[in-house]
Amino acid sequence: MICNSDIARPVTVKNNGRTLKNSLRCLAGLLLFSSYAGFGATTADLTLAWDASVDPEVAGYVLYYGTASQNYFYSTNIGSATTCTLSDLTRGTTYFFAVTAYNSSEIESTFSDEIAYQIPLFPQARILSAIPIGPVGLELTWKSIEGSLYRVAFKDNITDPNWTDLSTDILAAGPTASWIDITAPGSPSRFYAIRSF
Repeated sequence: MICNSDIARPVTVKNNGRTLKNSLRCLAGLLLFSSYAGFGATTADLTLAWDASVDPEVAGYVLYYGTASQNYFYSTNIGSATTCTLSDLTRGTTYFFAVTAYNSSEIESTFSDEIAYQIPLFPQARILSAIPIGPVGLELTWKSIEGSLYRVAFKDNITDPNWTDLSTDILAAGPTASWIDITAPGSPSRFYAIRSF
């Protein structure tokens, strides 16, 4: 689902008196799901997800975002879905996100907790698979362009804007490339990005 983000209206987070029971208690878990862009792109797509509200009166959600904390210039009505993919976000820019819920009378709740995420400056390749190789490690395979250079990076927390390189340069020999992370078995959680150069 690609969400249209053509509603441009500044919104500053404050106690604005909007109420809808406590419908956003379950929305505190607004999460970055993934990001992807084509090779050489200066913009990226970003998918966000959140827990559905347990309030039976909730009819839908609105995702708010902007480039300043608690000052959201864009919003998009998601309907009853709990994920949204935003397109054409500028690489190297930090965006701030929050969600509200609304009922059938279009009364909105207060904002969820805010998350911030910096769109990676370097384009990322799409990871096709991550397969455990027994106790040895985790084999990552991604779409590639023959003759292009790639580097595998990771972070332990999805909201951390900083990636740490795991590999040296990897030269792709075909439409897919692979690399084994031998440090994966000792890590409780890990997020990967494949950067192209």
